[in-house]
Amino acid sequence: MILLFIAIFAVIFAHKDDKNGYVKNIVPQLKRKGDMVFARLANIAIYTAFVFVVYFIVNVVMSMILYPEMKFGFSTDFLLILLVQFVLHLAFASFCDFLTTLSRSSAFGITIGVLFSSGFHVMATQLMNVLETAIFGKLTVDFNNALTFTHITKLNIYANSDKMIMGLIVALIHLVVWNGLSYLITSKRDVV
Repeated sequence: MILLFIAIFAVIFAHKDDKNGYVKNIVPQLKRKGDMVFARLANIAIYTAFVFVVYFIVNVVMSMILYPEMKFGFSTDFLLILLVQFVLHLAFASFCDFLTTLSRSSAFGITIGVLFSSGFHVMATQLMNVLETAIFGKLTVDFNNALTFTHITKLNIYANSDKMIMGLIVALIHLVVWNGLSYLITSKRDVV
């Protein structure tokens, strides 16, 4: 559910001023245009944190209404899971941001983000797994385990520390890769 909001609004929120506004006027004067990627990442992080807080509050209020006998409490494990989920969602938003930067079209980043947030990645990775098995005779790499979406769904309140660590590693790799590629593209491209 949160992924859908991030896929749509994080791209709009981060790229709102690309075509017009202050970004178009200021970025060409910067020595390192790629630094704008970090500014967009900060914007996306703020937006993602806002969505997390709103989603959490709505869930707590609805649970109190629907299940009045339910007790609420926080544990260290729960807070760690929330933190890893936040980083995974931020990595997903970075992926959408990269696609928008690459194509210069918010519609492209949003479309791919919506497709992936609604489960398209499962079919795509299954196809890659079938092709790998057909070509090499066996499955050596499960592409599904390399995606942030898989770890977002695996990481629930019953997740053990191994799942949390693996989710965090995948998220950090995605953050570095997608933001690094966006940095390279932005550094080389004219802002017009």
